[in-house]
Amino acid sequence: MAYGYRPSKEYIINFSARKSSSHFHIYFRGCSIPWVNIGRFLGIQYAANFSFRSHIEQLKIKAIKKLNVIKALASPRWGASASDLLRICNACIIQAIEYGAHTVGMTNKKGFESLQVIQNNIIRFAFGLPRWTPIPILHKVSNEINIPLRFDKRNMAFFIEQFSDRAFTEVSSSIRDSNSIISNPVFNRLPCEAKMERYSGLSNVQLEKIIPSTVPGDLEKCKSFVIRIRDFDFQHRNDNPSIIGIMFNDFKSHLNPDQIILATDASKSARSTAIAAINCSSKVVIKGTIHNTNSVYSGEDFAIALAVMNFVNENKNYIIFTDSMSNLIALKNLNFHSPRSSLFLARVISEALQICVFLELIYTPAHVGLPENEWADSMAKQALTCPQICDWISPEDAVSACDKIIRQKQGEEWRNSKYYDRYKWLNEFDINKL
Repeated sequence: MAYGYRPSKEYIINFSARKSSSHFHIYFRGCSIPWVNIGRFLGIQYAANFSFRSHIEQLKIKAIKKLNVIKALASPRWGASASDLLRICNACIIQAIEYGAHTVGMTNKKGFESLQVIQNNIIRFAFGLPRWTPIPILHKVSNEINIPLRFDKRNMAFFIEQFSDRAFTEVSSSIRDSNSIISNPVFNRLPCEAKMERYSGLSNVQLEKIIPSTVPGDLEKCKSFVIRIRDFDFQHRNDNPSIIGIMFNDFKSHLNPDQIILATDASKSARSTAIAAINCSSKVVIKGTIHNTNSVYSGEDFAIALAVMNFVNENKNYIIFTDSMSNLIALKNLNFHSPRSSLFLARVISEALQICVFLELIYTPAHVGLPENEWADSMAKQALTCPQICDWISPEDAVSACDKIIRQKQGEEWRNSKYYDRYKWLNEFDINKL
């Protein structure tokens, strides 16, 4: 694939606060590249003063045009419901406004107010509410997050992913460099400055602990590794538990005596998340808590990784029993869009395959009385009160945690509004029942 550059379509914007009286000439292929005050790049209009006023004005014009078209769906002939209209408007208008939030989020308060007017008009249109309806009531009725908080959520998602992809992008390091040397008050508006610190602090997420992304490897091609999900009779959960137990014992009786059996599990409560890894051959148990931001899915991946890192250290054959089929399916179908915890586990397994002779991951049905499973499940539940064993954090779970915090922030704004006591009955209102 070849890329062509046209100097006639290139331009330069000076974002520096120190404006030069005369712009020097920059040549590319013999052509002088012009200096401009406003330019468009990847759908976003940039101004030399970082105001984004022209970009927001364009967003407003496009949003009004789209809203006028969608209003045809509100006709009694079509009978579109309020929830359907709101979903259509969010998909066609609000998502377009949120595009580039990590950049446009540097706009000032007036810019956010202009975008907020668009969202307010959408909610009024979808629910047929009059113009004088107070804004806090609009957001409570629609259960929609306001524009500034939406931008905060998008900012967090973008920068958390950048910190996870720190091996492939320089965004995370540039954020740290900027935060350490920049003292100009204008940079307090940067999403990577105040918002990152505020929300990551509320969710108790340390960005350095987010697990790094890795290039997905093809574990299926490894002759010394296999994932077994539906290869054995005992893996059919619909069978009677006693029959599953008999078939499982028969399976173990045919194993090589030299094979080392490992079992893993994860558990989660309202206050903590824990993982456990057991070497069933040597009766060694490793257990402890992980960051509570992590989901059970991530915990299952981390539990397997814990077992591999601590027990797969000899030139032998290993079997790992786990009751999480979803994690094994994800591991069999790795790609760049796979959960980061699955990619992290794949990297750990790839390193272990250089040491061991053979490694098998075998799915075992949960809560059917299989000894290894029940042992791992019991240890994982006991570990909920244990000290932290590792500080891994899944970026997907970190984004979800920030999303919950944004929702809580929206709820706080409603409770602090002057309309809360008068319209408490709105707390029972459910848009999904419309």
